[in-house]
Parts: sequence; C-alpha cells; structure tokens
Amino acid sequence: GLSAPDALVLAYAGIIVAGLVQSGSGLLRLGRMAMYLPLPVLAGFVSASALIVLLNSLPMVMGLPDFTLRQILAGQIEHINFWALFIGAVTIIATFAAHERSKVIPAAFAGVVAGSAVYYLGIFLFYQPFGPQIGQINLKDLFFLSSIRGDHINWRLIFQQLDIPLVAGFSIGLLASSDTVLSSSALDMSHGTTSRPNRDLFLHGTVNILMGLFCFLPGSGTLTRSKAVLWAGGESRTANISVSVVFFLMLAALAPVVGGVPVWATSGMLIVTALQAIDRPTLKKGVRLLSSSVAYRKILSADVAVTLAVVATGLIFDLIAAVGAGLFLAVILFVFGMGRDPVRRVYNGSRVHSKTLRSREQVACLEKEGHRIVVMEVQGSLFFGASAKLKQRARILLEKEVDYFILDLRHLSSIDSTGAAVLHSLQVMCG
Repeated sequence: GLSAPDALVLAYAGIIVAGLVQSGSGLLRLGRMAMYLPLPVLAGFVSASALIVLLNSLPMVMGLPDFTLRQILAGQIEHINFWALFIGAVTIIATFAAHERSKVIPAAFAGVVAGSAVYYLGIFLFYQPFGPQIGQINLKDLFFLSSIRGDHINWRLIFQQLDIPLVAGFSIGLLASSDTVLSSSALDMSHGTTSRPNRDLFLHGTVNILMGLFCFLPGSGTLTRSKAVLWAGGESRTANISVSVVFFLMLAALAPVVGGVPVWATSGMLIVTALQAIDRPTLKKGVRLLSSSVAYRKILSADVAVTLAVVATGLIFDLIAAVGAGLFLAVILFVFGMGRDPVRRVYNGSRVHSKTLRSREQVACLEKEGHRIVVMEVQGSLFFGASAKLKQRARILLEKEVDYFILDLRHLSSIDSTGAAVLHSLQVMCG
C-alpha cells in the first residue's frame, strides 16, 4: 500500500538496521560461535553452496534460463540450445586448461575470454544466433542516485512504519552475519588459514550501514567469490582490495566490453568455480567407505552422513537451515557415540582375587562365597546419555544374590549431574 519511493526508503532503512546488527554481532564477539561447528557440518556447507551455484548455472548454460534443472530434465530436454551448451563447454574446458598451465593469467579470466571469442566468431562467421549478454553498464547513473540522508526523506514515515525496517533489518543482518562467519570458517577449514570473523562482521556491518545511506544493496562474505579469489592465487587481504579496485577499473574503462560478455560464458565459469569448491576430503571419505578394509568405518560413516544431510537440506531448503540440521544430527550422533555402555567389565569375588596375601581358610571362604561380591568397572564419560545403561545393569545385578556391590571408577573420565544422581540412586538401592 506504499508508493515505490516510500517502499524503497523503508528498504534502505532496513539495510542500515542490518548493518547495525552485523556490527553489533562483531562487537559482541558472536563470530567465535563458528569455532564450535563440527568439521562435517562445515564440509556440508561448502559442498551445498557449490552445488547450489552449479544447479543454478546449468539452465543458463543449456540456454533455458526460465526453467529449473528439474523442469528441463522432466520435459524440456528437446529444447536445449546446443549453441549455448557449446559456449559453456568451451569456457569450462579453457578454464581447466588454463588452471593447469597458466600462473599469470587467472584461469577464470582465460575461460571467459575463450568462451566469448568463440561466441562472437560463431555469430559473425557462422551466423549463429545472439544470446543473452551482461548488458549495458552506465556508471554515470550512480552519481545521480538519491541517498537516505537527504532532507527529502519522510522521516515520519520511517518512524510510523518502523516495524518493517526492523524486521527486515534483523533478518538480513542475521543471514548476512551467518553467511560471513560460515564462509570464513569454511575457508579456514579448506586452506588452513586463521580468520578473524568478529572483525569481518564489524567491517561488513559498517559498510552495509553506508550502503543503506547511499541506497545500495547489502553484502556479506560469500564462499563462491572467495573461492574464486583463492583459486586465482590470492591468499592475503591485499587480494580482496585488489579485486575491488580491478573490478571498478574494468567497469570504468571497459564497461562496453564487460557488458558484451555472453552470459553463457560467465555461467560456464561459475560451474567450474562450483566444481572446484566441492569439499574434496568428504569425497575421499566416501571412496574409502566403499573399500572393504577401512579403519574407523563408524566414524567415517557418521561424518559422511552429517555432510550429506547438510547438503540435502541446503538443496531442498536453504543453507542456514542446512547448518541447523547438520548441528542437530551431529549432536544426536555424539550422544549415541558417547552413550555407549559405560560398563567396562563386571566380575565377582570368586573369579578375581586381590593381590593381598590371605590365609588358606580365607581363600577357601572367598572361593565359596565370592559370588556374593560383584565389582563393576565404569569407563569413559558418565553423562545423561550413558547413565541409564549403568543403572539398568546395576539393577539387574542387585536383584540377584549380591551382598557387596563395588563400583570401580578408576577409568571414569568425567561425570555430569545426571550421572551423579544415578550413583546416588544406586547408593539408595544398596541401602
């Protein structure tokens, strides 16, 4: 029910709120929460991000951007544009070839140049049809954009409709913060680096506040673009600044050239980037599980299961839900793993004797009546996931002809309040 200018004002106010949420998250050091994400969850986040880019790029490479990949496979295969498919294939092959041979020219740049060259050669020499291009880029329009700082802004409207920018801003801020932190952690996992997510959150939030003031869209750390920079050899913060400067210079000096790049070629470049971003260690774990003799099969199976759950949830819903599903499954598997039987072994006095030197009569008595003494050795962690098994086995023993029940806790590594309550319960049962 609002006019377009008023709706845009509320949208940009929401972007400012999103920047405040991001900066506040950095100041509160909430980025450290990513340190507690299990490795399989991060691996699934990386692979899901890559597959989403891959699946979204394939329809464009096939020349059917208005359809999803599922719709194409279900009934649009005969409409595939093989000219578009050829341009995408040339870009993909050239990118991989340049990655193996060139250390000066970025492989993605070489692939796009090769795909664009073949595209224009096909048009002018072989009369192939035109395809979608990036389009006209007019930098002069940027200098005439209005800003939310001016006196012409209806501030009364913003305060009257404050719930709209607040809700939108918190949503955008939380999603952008999650994207930044998860991307930083995933890159650390892949390249062995150490990022500073709290600083990244604060800087991204500060810039997004400016984006809202000057009527631009918000941004966040994104795995795909970061992977492309790393794949090209940029591993320092200087590389990020260089990418921005080069991008601006390309738009300023080569806007007509950039605008004429075929989208089929850029989609092929995205496909290569996505393929390179898929987590390789997870693929290796899957291959190892297929072999007959593999060590720690249960652990590898659990890791692969968590990663696949994250990927599947990310493809069906979204990446934030995928991380939540992965954390939930990882916790469940942890509880089951730690909740294994805490009883190390059980023996009675007639089978195992102490090293104390006793008289012949005492030894004979122990041989005859030792079954009334039961020793239970407890191991590992006695917490809520394992306490029930200990209590169940102890109850069964106490219901038999047992007069002395001894708990050996030398091999117990930790205990929580539930475990302590179970020990108290056993004391009451024995009393």
